[in-house]
Amino acid sequence: MKNIGKMIHVIDVKLKRKIDRLADEYNLTLIQFIAMEHIFIASKKGDVFQRDLEAALDVRRSTISNVLGILENKGYIRRESVVCDARLKKLVLTSAGESTFIEFEQRLAQDEAQDFQVFTDDEMETLLRLLKRLSETIK
Repeated sequence: MKNIGKMIHVIDVKLKRKIDRLADEYNLTLIQFIAMEHIFIASKKGDVFQRDLEAALDVRRSTISNVLGILENKGYIRRESVVCDARLKKLVLTSAGESTFIEFEQRLAQDEAQDFQVFTDDEMETLLRLLKRLSETIK
C-alpha cells in the first residue's frame, strides 16, 4: 500500500477545514448546515421530523435537539404541529433558512469546482466511481 488511507484522511481534513471556514461566515457549524440540507431536501418529499434527522445523520437525540434549538433561535427553522398527532412537530426551513442554505450551498459548489478543476470530467467520474466502490467495500 502507498498510504492511501493517510492521503484520504489528509484530503478529508483539508476539505472539512474549508467547509468549516465557509460555515463560520454564515455563523453555522457543519452539522447545522447538514441538518438544514436534510430538511430542505427531505421536505420536498414529505414532512420531516426530528427522528428523521437523528436517523439520517446517525446522531443522538440530544445532539440533534441542540442543533435544532440553535437553528430555531437563529430563525432558520420552525417546528409546526401536524394534524394527525399534536405531539409531533414537523421541521420546516424558514425563508431566511432557505435563502441562507441556498447561498451557502452555491458557495460550497463554487469552492468544490475550484478545488477539483485539476481533473477532467472523465477523471472526476472515475474518481467518484472508485471512491464509491472503496466506500462500499470498507466495513
